[in-house]
Amino acid sequence: DYQEERIGDEALRSAVTILDRTATLAPTRASYLLGRLAHAQARRRENRADAQHDYHRAILLLRRSVDAEPGSADARFALADALGDLALHHFNQGNFPDARAASCEASEHIANFELLSKPRALEVLAMDAVLDACLSARTRAAIDGVSSLLLRAIESGWFATACRLGTYIVGLN
Repeated sequence: DYQEERIGDEALRSAVTILDRTATLAPTRASYLLGRLAHAQARRRENRADAQHDYHRAILLLRRSVDAEPGSADARFALADALGDLALHHFNQGNFPDARAASCEASEHIANFELLSKPRALEVLAMDAVLDACLSARTRAAIDGVSSLLLRAIESGWFATACRLGTYIVGLN
């Protein structure tokens, strides 16, 4: 629960403690869970360098998990989600080439493995379109792409995602 800081911090500490105490976890499952935890920690960091370190750790662990279980949609989506957040992190620091690279990779995972069943996937794809518009000046194409994602979010009843995508369209215009 990222909205409630205290609850989020307690949940992260509890999860890390459980993983530390569990010696019998299969290595692939441990990589997945540790990667998800590193991603959650990265999102909560106030220090940019610490956040970047946690994002890279999360992506390394999640790639390991995907390599071990190539057919796992959960592992692929977790990797795409972490890459999407890393792209936003780089973008906010003005590091556009790295933002674009992470965003493209996240979008490829979503497209190649048909991971559009989650609202976060639409947000990652929209951010990729926005980054493309910022770097290539193909604003009209980005508006069209985000508009179609917005319609999908509305049809799916994902109103928080629809609001976020709407803000992207306003920004692009």
